[in-house]
Amino acid sequence: KKRNTIITVANILLIIILIIIGNLNRNQKNEDNNIKIVTSFYPMYIMTLNITNGIDGVEVANMADNYVGCIHDYTLTTSDLKKFENADIFIENGYGIENFSQKIIDSYPNVQIIDSGNKITDVIQEEGEEVNAHFWTSIDNYILQVNEIKDRLKEIDKNNANKYEENASNYISKLENLKQKYHSELKQVKEKKVVSLNEAFSYLFKFAGIEEEL
Repeated sequence: KKRNTIITVANILLIIILIIIGNLNRNQKNEDNNIKIVTSFYPMYIMTLNITNGIDGVEVANMADNYVGCIHDYTLTTSDLKKFENADIFIENGYGIENFSQKIIDSYPNVQIIDSGNKITDVIQEEGEEVNAHFWTSIDNYILQVNEIKDRLKEIDKNNANKYEENASNYISKLENLKQKYHSELKQVKEKKVVSLNEAFSYLFKFAGIEEEL
């Protein structure tokens, strides 16, 4: 009788262990099937978080530390590159501001690149100078970037296409409200001139109808 009890307990423990192992394998498989997105810097990170909000199986990480301002002339670190080891998608601002993109492509050829500035055409460029790629500071351009990221994610991850569309639509509604607030507040300003020491705000001033003096 004692032997039968021991055998029964052993069988029960074996079944429990097999169930635990099965669940661990299933969880590992699900984790491996997750879509892993890396964004270049904070504005891209915020856009992507809003577009992927609440979607299971989609992970978003930011490459540069959140306190990093403009990523122009940024130097990749070893820890930055490690974030691409299991990445599926890299989302960048575009127009050359991520001057390290080719290094990522060469090192991780399977990572798909989403250029959020692909639809931006009204760019600011001084004669003989490179394109001012800080166009996300204009809400109109920001919305174009959101739509480009959304459209590309829908192509890559068709299973969640409707969710990307819904999230982007909700986010853009908030941005449109912000636009209206900008224009409403600025109507009360008579002299719309500003002295700027940073070209990063040129698109914001252009969007807001403010005359800029560099």
